[in-house]
Amino acid sequence: MNLAPQTVRSLRRLLLGACVCLAGYSVYEWTRPYAPPDTAPPASRDASALMESVIATTPDLPPIETFAETLERPLFRADRRPYEAPQPVIVDEPAPAPVVEIPLGEQVALRATIIIGEKRIALLHDLVNDIPLRLSRGDDVHGWTLSEVDTDSVVLQNGEARARLALKQE
Repeated sequence: MNLAPQTVRSLRRLLLGACVCLAGYSVYEWTRPYAPPDTAPPASRDASALMESVIATTPDLPPIETFAETLERPLFRADRRPYEAPQPVIVDEPAPAPVVEIPLGEQVALRATIIIGEKRIALLHDLVNDIPLRLSRGDDVHGWTLSEVDTDSVVLQNGEARARLALKQE
């Protein structure tokens, strides 16, 4: 379909004019001042006056006491009984598990000692939890405090009790 050049020019001008109008309208919408809607609350009336007007416009209502059964048998419950909160369940605390004292030699094993100048580190293996431990002087393990680190043993202290763990020669 071949159009005459003059028709093509007219269509282009028409499209250009429509685009200019749309652009102008868009600019107008973006730049016009914003006027918030009027959201002022309606003039409030006294609640007692409103209640009196409702009572005056309704036919004779029975006293509220006649609706007691409605309160006792709620409409929106399947059993038609009022909600009663469940009684709290009192659970007796279980007796604490007896503390079984495991000898220190069965709790930890000495794997290595590292002595570099004044820095002394003991590498232990926690046999109870099966994890490696890296302790310096003053660190605790199972209630025992590392107090001394020698080249082939460590001394752990629990109060007045002291225990020496030596490297196992395998």
